Amino acid sequence: MVFRAYGIIDDTEKDVLVMGVKNSDYLSGFLVFFGGRVEEGETGKEGFLRELSEESVGRVLCPADDVHRFRKYLVTEPSPATLFFFRCTDPSYTTGEIPYGGEISSVVAVSVTKLLAQLPDKPEQVTPALVADALISLYGGGADVRGYQTSKTVQALCEYLIEYYYDE
Repeated sequence: MVFRAYGIIDDTEKDVLVMGVKNSDYLSGFLVFFGGRVEEGETGKEGFLRELSEESVGRVLCPADDVHRFRKYLVTEPSPATLFFFRCTDPSYTTGEIPYGGEISSVVAVSVTKLLAQLPDKPEQVTPALVADALISLYGGGADVRGYQTSKTVQALCEYLIEYYYDE
């Protein structure tokens, strides 16, 4: 089984989510979380932190003691894997183009306030498709909108927003 680990990086002091623009392949052109394949012998958290460092070329950092597991999903598309999503709330980062970027071309500070303004007020009405559409409306996107709307990346973000940003 392939394991992948991603981080929902939430600068709670500035009310922004730190995301990257995917440069190629699956979800190309869309905002995504930093992360990727967990190597043999790594924990999910270690894999996420390594991938974060590699993909952001050191432009985004999360203290290891601030990284906590948020969700786990089993997927079959684009290939079978177990996905782990982690939460980090005290990052340091520099937005903008990533010099010598590979999979991720730039670091973007996504305004939670602007994102929530495009979503329903009631959490039970918030769907991954609506979250994807709001991100695309605010920050642009790639060609496969349906793929983005149904991705676990957007599902995890949807669940995260409901859990941490909606009062219930």
